[in-house]
Amino acid sequence: MNKFVAVSALVLLISSCGDSEESTTQKQAPVAKPSANNPLAREQQLIEDAKGIQSLLDQNADEKKQAVNSAN
Repeated sequence: MNKFVAVSALVLLISSCGDSEESTTQKQAPVAKPSANNPLAREQQLIEDAKGIQSLLDQNADEKKQAVNSAN
């Protein structure tokens, strides 16, 4: 009986670990990383990152403007 429980637990552990790896890789979108030899791709990625940061700063500024206007 003890041997059966140990084997069952081992099989369950192995089967659950293998399944989670496949589902994780399928859910994540592939991300293209710029290669070290492609300066144009690096610059484009920096521009995209800067646009994302600028949009966050703009949203924060708008929220602060609204808070100041509503306080007055």
